Amino acid sequence: MLEDKTTPHMQRLAIEQYLREWQDYDPYEGYLTADELCQQSGLDLTGLSKLGEARLLLPDTQDGRYRPKLAGWGKKLAYLLQEGWGIEEIKAWSKARWKMENPGQWPPVR
Repeated sequence: MLEDKTTPHMQRLAIEQYLREWQDYDPYEGYLTADELCQQSGLDLTGLSKLGEARLLLPDTQDGRYRPKLAGWGKKLAYLLQEGWGIEEIKAWSKARWKMENPGQWPPVR
């Protein structure tokens, strides 16, 4: 008989529980720290900071965490750095790659 009935006390308890769960919610839970990004992409922290200064690889949150998809972009940038590409050369390639005949070509041609 009382299945569909709620009292003000029960409603208050349900609201308090919802608020407790909501306050613990982190929308960026799966995002990567700089160390995790470096591990997954093959970059080192020095290279990551240089790419950040050139605005090629930037964190997405205020506390410096990166989207998980950026690990793939980081792998490409790490490869280019290991092949001897300079930051300015990578930046020029990055800006112009979608204007090329085959933008998906990897590795890119210098």
